[in-house]
Amino acid sequence: EPEIRIVYKSAPHWMVLDWLEKGSVDVAISFEEEVAQREGLRYVTMDVMREMLVVSAEHPKATPEATYQDFRDEAMFYSQDPGTNGKDIRQELRQMGFDTTGIVETENVLSSLASVEQLQGVTLLLESRKLLRSDGLRVYPTNQSSTVVLAYRKNNRKGCLRRFTDLASRQFGPGN
Repeated sequence: EPEIRIVYKSAPHWMVLDWLEKGSVDVAISFEEEVAQREGLRYVTMDVMREMLVVSAEHPKATPEATYQDFRDEAMFYSQDPGTNGKDIRQELRQMGFDTTGIVETENVLSSLASVEQLQGVTLLLESRKLLRSDGLRVYPTNQSSTVVLAYRKNNRKGCLRRFTDLASRQFGPGN
């Protein structure tokens, strides 16, 4: 769609969805869980990403046969996203069988990864973060996943946006 100008802006998902609701942007890429909670938004499902447990390659348990459950007793490094409105990672970790008393909150993802590389514990990332590849890290898929969506406002009347989201629906699949 030549009428659509795409500008890449990276920000926490809650901020991007605020921009979308206020009309500062026409479309945004976010997670289904967050978009579904916002009444004025619709979405097209783009991808389902598995969550990965990230471990130092030097960790004694980091073998090809290991699974994420082999690291349940390790300290968990985690950076809280301010847009999660208090959503606590502890519940998800308990469901995965992890000891939730060992959670260490860090400033950001890079701080978590630095702690992991120094053999201080483990962390969780979505598989898209495999772009942060390092010979010093190993990843193990978990049983948790996240759905990535292309979000847009229900009341957006731009014809080119409607054609664009229709094209995305045909390309990627169903939405809401």
